[in-house]
Amino acid sequence: MLKNLQTFVSLTGLIFGSAAADAQYSVTLLQPSGFSASEAHGISGPNQAGFGTVGGNVHALLWSGTASSVLDLNPSGASQSQIWGTSGSHQIGYSTQSGQDHARLWSGTAASAIDLNPSGFTQSHGRATSATNQVGEGTTMFGSTHALLWSGTAASAVDLNPVGFSSSAAWATSGANQVGYGANGTGHNHALLWSGTAASVVDLNPTGYTETFGAGVQGGQQVGSGYGTITSNRNHALLWNGSASSYVDLQPSGFLYSQAWGISGDKQTGWAWNSLSTLDFHAFLWTGTAGSGIDLHSFLPANYSTSLAFGIDSATGDIVGLAHNTTLNRDEAVMWSPVPEPSSMLILGVFALGLARKRRQTSP
Repeated sequence: MLKNLQTFVSLTGLIFGSAAADAQYSVTLLQPSGFSASEAHGISGPNQAGFGTVGGNVHALLWSGTASSVLDLNPSGASQSQIWGTSGSHQIGYSTQSGQDHARLWSGTAASAIDLNPSGFTQSHGRATSATNQVGEGTTMFGSTHALLWSGTAASAVDLNPVGFSSSAAWATSGANQVGYGANGTGHNHALLWSGTAASVVDLNPTGYTETFGAGVQGGQQVGSGYGTITSNRNHALLWNGSASSYVDLQPSGFLYSQAWGISGDKQTGWAWNSLSTLDFHAFLWTGTAGSGIDLHSFLPANYSTSLAFGIDSATGDIVGLAHNTTLNRDEAVMWSPVPEPSSMLILGVFALGLARKRRQTSP
């Protein structure tokens, strides 16, 4: 019986191990009819958000799972607009009116757009939203860029630019935390983590790194990238757990460079590439280690040469980004969806039943 149990445990490991290694993804092309290009940057539940080019202008877009479901959210009077993040019923980005970019918060329609540009800032851009907060950056009257935190209105804006930093930008928010980057006294950018105020900042730049950038946050983890002597000055995707020393290098085998952008639960999204001249990007998915990387580009049709993965939905595991269509020479919004695997539990159940029968047959 012990021998049979050991066999059972070994087989369990093989089944579940191979299931993780053989993860499969289906691809949905979100490129809308009438648009010459598109990108998807955010995803939340059934909705995907980004922007596309139509008539030579960029318009904010919202999808609900298919290319034909697209809604044009470009506000009235805006020459162009972009959405960079979405959460629940809200979308965040910016629009251009009278030559000035203003951060905008939408709730599913063009007419719902709220102008978030704060007093004292000439321009602003929204980058990410959570259930209650939005983040981005704004240009001060003196021309410097400051990270900003909103809670739904222009008047609610909080300037997150830390003391000692000449500029900053916030790119993600989750719960009480915000992540982005700022230029310190040496002129190099450092990944930064805030918890609602400029004074709360934590510098995430590890020893051995010249520059780092924060791009995503959820719970106690943050993602982004960095380079320095420790990486032979090549950009590597990074995962942090709230401090500079906690970082994990996600650089996948077979690639020279990488960037992490989004995070949800135990998964991180981004891309990896080998050439600075051709920028041969491959969309990637990690689960906390360099060795866990999945090349999402491999699931695209053959006529797509490069791809980037931005957002990931916590409930479904769906991932959004873009891929370059070489046939039509354009970037197109795409969504990767995990393909359900055959039930390993059914296989294990059959094996366990066989063990039980064998035990009864061999019992005295």
